[in-house]
Amino acid sequence: MNEYFVTPLDTKLHQTEHFDCGVPVLNHWLRNTAGQHQSKGISRSFVLASDDAPSTVTGYYALAIRQMIATAVLPAEFSKRLPREVPALTLARLAVCQSLKGQGYDEFLLYDALWRAKQASQQVGGSLLFVDAKDVRGAQFYIQYGFKPMPDSPLTLAIPMSTIA
Repeated sequence: MNEYFVTPLDTKLHQTEHFDCGVPVLNHWLRNTAGQHQSKGISRSFVLASDDAPSTVTGYYALAIRQMIATAVLPAEFSKRLPREVPALTLARLAVCQSLKGQGYDEFLLYDALWRAKQASQQVGGSLLFVDAKDVRGAQFYIQYGFKPMPDSPLTLAIPMSTIA
C-alpha cells in the first residue's frame, strides 16, 4: 500500500511542474512562487508525497505570519480578554492533485498545517490561524473543521490556536 507523508518543500528534490489540482492559480503558485517565497522567508511550504514517488508533489500547503489583527474585526467569541491587536498566522494555500481528490488528503494536509501552526505559535506567539478561502465552497471546507468566518469578510476565516489540539 502506498503511504503518503508531509515534508517541507525542497526545490532541488520535489517535482512541481506536473502538479495539477484543477485550479490554475494554485498550480502556478506552487510551480513559480512557493520556492521564491521560501527562499525569501515570506512563507514555508509543505508537500504531500508518497513512499513510491517521494519527489512527486501530490498536494501542498503554505504557512506564513499574518500582520497584527485588530480584535475589533474578529467574531466576539474570539476577542474576549485579548488586547486591541493580536499576532496571527495564515494558512496561505492548500491544494491536492486531482487524482487524489475525495480521498481525504485535503483533510490530512489541513491537520498537518494545524499541527505546524500550533507548534509555531507556541514558539513565537500567535493567537489565531487565518485562511482566505477562494470561494464559498472553500469556506465551507474550513468551517467544518472549526474555522469561523469574519463578520465583515465571510471568505476570511480563523480558528483560535487554543482550540487546536
